[in-house]
Amino acid sequence: MKPRLLSTLLLVPLIAGLTACDDRTVDQAVEKPSAVATSTAPSPSVPPTAAEICAKVDVAFNDFTSAISAAIDGSGKVPPATAKKAYGDLALTLTKLADEGQPGKAATDLKAFSAEAARVSKLPSPWTGKVDPGFDKAAAQAEKDCATT
Repeated sequence: MKPRLLSTLLLVPLIAGLTACDDRTVDQAVEKPSAVATSTAPSPSVPPTAAEICAKVDVAFNDFTSAISAAIDGSGKVPPATAKKAYGDLALTLTKLADEGQPGKAATDLKAFSAEAARVSKLPSPWTGKVDPGFDKAAAQAEKDCATT
């Protein structure tokens, strides 16, 4: 127990002495850190892998299907405003993901899927209980691309 107390007693003046080297108060040091320690150079950005993009596509599509499923009424229809928003949100997310990834067939197919979602979002009644054939085809192609990554 005594060696521990002795080391503590030796450390306190040492730490106090080190902080005394700086003429700023503790509050000033916290508020205005030294510019020497910081760097404003952006780090190089590495594009996400195809697997990472596909995982994000899965999340986006699950969010879309959850939004549609939650809004289905007793007749199997989704209110047009809700369906338009769900398709529009999916289109925006897919475009963003296609732009984040590396160029290639998968990115092109994701953009096609996004374009189909955007097109369906502009229909007067986007969800009538049936999947739009163009949307379904584009979704299947994106799913196929992800299955091969």
